[in-house]
Amino acid sequence: EEAFVPGVESESTGAFWLNETGFDGFDLEAGIRLERVSHKPSDGSSRSFTTLAASAGLVVPLSEQLVWKLALDYAERAPVGEELYSFGPHLATNRFDVGDVTLDEEKVLSATTGLSYSNAPWDVTVSVYYSDFSDFIYQTADNRELDELPVFLWSQDDATFSGIDGEIIYTTSIFDGSALRFRGFFDVVNADIDSISESNLPLIPPTRIGLSSDLSWQDFDISIDYLRAFKQDNIASFELLTQAYNDLSIYVGWQVPVANAGAMELFLRGDNLTDDEQRHHTSFIKDNAPQPGRRVSLGLRYNF
Repeated sequence: EEAFVPGVESESTGAFWLNETGFDGFDLEAGIRLERVSHKPSDGSSRSFTTLAASAGLVVPLSEQLVWKLALDYAERAPVGEELYSFGPHLATNRFDVGDVTLDEEKVLSATTGLSYSNAPWDVTVSVYYSDFSDFIYQTADNRELDELPVFLWSQDDATFSGIDGEIIYTTSIFDGSALRFRGFFDVVNADIDSISESNLPLIPPTRIGLSSDLSWQDFDISIDYLRAFKQDNIASFELLTQAYNDLSIYVGWQVPVANAGAMELFLRGDNLTDDEQRHHTSFIKDNAPQPGRRVSLGLRYNF
């Protein structure tokens, strides 16, 4: 009785081909996929889709340590049953979902380029991407209420995504037989929708930066992770902005020697040690349910 989608029988059949060929000075990667998707609801019109996806990638070593990569992708995605046929209260998201049986395939043309550098003890990667969507499928508010819940419609419009991300890793040793690693990363994404009523897409993650360090030595594993999520104020009209937050976690584990088969670990773990109010902008319920606050746990794990 709580179902917000009628019973739908969905079938998917696909065939694909992949190839990687090495040439003098570069590698070429290519692939293609053809898929047939059909949906037969217990109540409503059946829909069938034929989708195509193709990709090509170029990998060029600029030196022994530096590699340049370029990838071009075209993909089509058939709408799923929830997007086509939903009509009812979705209690997990506190929304009244309304599908659209006339939705077409979602199409996207993407380009990604990046550099990777590997020369012990350093590993560095940076990539930039741009994606141009036709008939992007997403949910938008209808400014109505049914069953005391806000109504959200499955819709589609043209959209663009762009972003940049990077990672740097430094690995060394401070004791005999130990491995110490430092890692830093960042990611930025921007998304726009070509709609009469909206310019920003919902549920887009904020800019993030992070630092971490982990040490493995004898029977001990220690890690420290820090994440900074910035404020997300490029929001859809029905969204609330999400404030920035810090997330600090620490893990200490000791592999306890055992005589019998198996492995035992005693661990101490601390999460959200800054006790910041954390709301993930990619969550449907972030306005009502923030992430847990500061928490510390002591445990014993036995694997067999």
